Amino acid sequence: MPQIEGWSKDIKDRMTFNPDNETLDELVMTGANVHLEQLSDSCYMLILENKIHRWHLNIYSKSGRAKIVTTIYEDGK
Repeated sequence: MPQIEGWSKDIKDRMTFNPDNETLDELVMTGANVHLEQLSDSCYMLILENKIHRWHLNIYSKSGRAKIVTTIYEDGK
């Protein structure tokens, strides 16, 4: 699993990537609030938040494979 600066090193809260280190494989967050909102007919925002992490993912696809743009917020605790 690649470690990205500022991302959680805690095994229970993690993002893992496929071998290309660019495409998202898995998201795991414990004790999280989840919000999924449709932004348009081809785009959704998934928000995962717990006491430490705020992960915002824009998931979209106009054709072909879906793309995910991720914004990570950490409170430093």
